[in-house]
Amino acid sequence: MDMRVCQRQEASRSFSVDSGYSTISFLSEQNRMSEERQISAKQVAELTKSWKKREEISKLVDGIVEDLNEQNITHVKKFIRYNNWPVSHEIRAELWRVLCNNKDLETNKRLYVQQLDDLMKSGVKTFHPAFLSADGIVIHDHGLKQHGAVALQRLLIIIECVRPEIRYVPILYPLCAMFLHYMNPEDTFACMMRLLSQGHSFLLQSEVAMFASRFTILGLVKKHKRSIYNLLKRRLGTDDERKLAEVFADWAAWIFRHLPFEYLVRVVDCFLVEGHKMLLRITVALVYVWYKEKGKEPPSSKWNSKSIEERTAEICTQFRDEVSKRRAEREDSRRTRMPKRLYTAAFESVIIDSESASELMCALPSRFQLETPTLMFRLSEHGASFTQLWSL
Repeated sequence: MDMRVCQRQEASRSFSVDSGYSTISFLSEQNRMSEERQISAKQVAELTKSWKKREEISKLVDGIVEDLNEQNITHVKKFIRYNNWPVSHEIRAELWRVLCNNKDLETNKRLYVQQLDDLMKSGVKTFHPAFLSADGIVIHDHGLKQHGAVALQRLLIIIECVRPEIRYVPILYPLCAMFLHYMNPEDTFACMMRLLSQGHSFLLQSEVAMFASRFTILGLVKKHKRSIYNLLKRRLGTDDERKLAEVFADWAAWIFRHLPFEYLVRVVDCFLVEGHKMLLRITVALVYVWYKEKGKEPPSSKWNSKSIEERTAEICTQFRDEVSKRRAEREDSRRTRMPKRLYTAAFESVIIDSESASELMCALPSRFQLETPTLMFRLSEHGASFTQLWSL
């Protein structure tokens, strides 16, 4: 009797496309016919739909591989630009892997496993890459859970060990975090090795290159958005392009820290095909958004009394705040579409269980028990130093 119940439960499991197989296929031949009769028509339809979806994804990816092999980059660009897949679409992990594919992909995956094993055997306790302390490095993991944050730190340490000559890559941290949302650390490492091997075509890898990029953006604004260029000159009160270019010093943070996750995913889609120049176009587009929203507003009464440095800082703040406002609006609209819940989400922690957490909450004064806890310290941002923990 128990055996039949177990078999019915096995047959009733939902099919997951992510798993790559159906649990039904592992039933014995002796029981297959009897179990298949119990599958509802709805389950059959869902199963068929899932396999058709996998076939469609496979055909799309195969088409991209064929175009890449034939060096038909223009067709790949158009295909990526005009296919607006949802954030959770199954194609993205395979798509990014294909776009970063090269002859060393499997070798780099094995190298990561070997380096990780050596790292764990070495007994290293502090997972904090040295290059993250440089000025201008964008630090944002886009909501990775604690397990993902630890994997991100290990990944960056291994990249630093394998490529010690790389000391300054401003967007490496958030880009690795984006990849970890869709693939495992081994594939992410292999993809990063591919991008880093392309020099400055994809990732700017020096402070000089990053400094020069702000002048490139200024040149693009001057050529394609002349009205914005003239407005910046009037607002700053100078024609010195070195002063004007300082406005774009934090362009990488606008994209990889302040853009909504849904937008950033699409940016990465196109970035993996078109390279660094795609990020420059996105920056110009964000400047245009600022111009439409804030450019026609008259400056404050204290504007004329401010120095060029103060004016530059205020405009930079306006750029950042405008992008952050779009992110907040996106999150608010998503929150309003979410169904209302009567109960809180299930408690999850790798440190304490739910009973211990309940006891801790009961020990708090009653006026604080319904307050939402504030995250003050995070391994991915603050490292593993107790001195830094107590100094917050």
